Amino acid sequence: MNKEKLVSSLGIVSSANKLTYGSKLIDKIRENKVSLVIIVTDIGPSQYKKITNKCSFYNVKYYDNLLNGMELSKAIGKDNIKAVGIQDSNFIKLILSNI
Repeated sequence: MNKEKLVSSLGIVSSANKLTYGSKLIDKIRENKVSLVIIVTDIGPSQYKKITNKCSFYNVKYYDNLLNGMELSKAIGKDNIKAVGIQDSNFIKLILSNI
């Protein structure tokens, strides 16, 4: 895994407005509008369980333990982000190539 390229790729996805985070993430997973979720290493156990259970139930691929919260927040230019969902299939290919 190339962490620098992953962070850079997440920044590109964010600037293209193809990221979902916060309370909208669960809704987008439920609506099958998100195909990949990235979860940070320092997320709380209840949030982690809620997101991973939704991803498992709706067959959404997720990755955890790739970045910490500070790295992800800095990459997308937001504060205190613990998980993001990627909506566009081309951006998902870009992210997966850097994992």
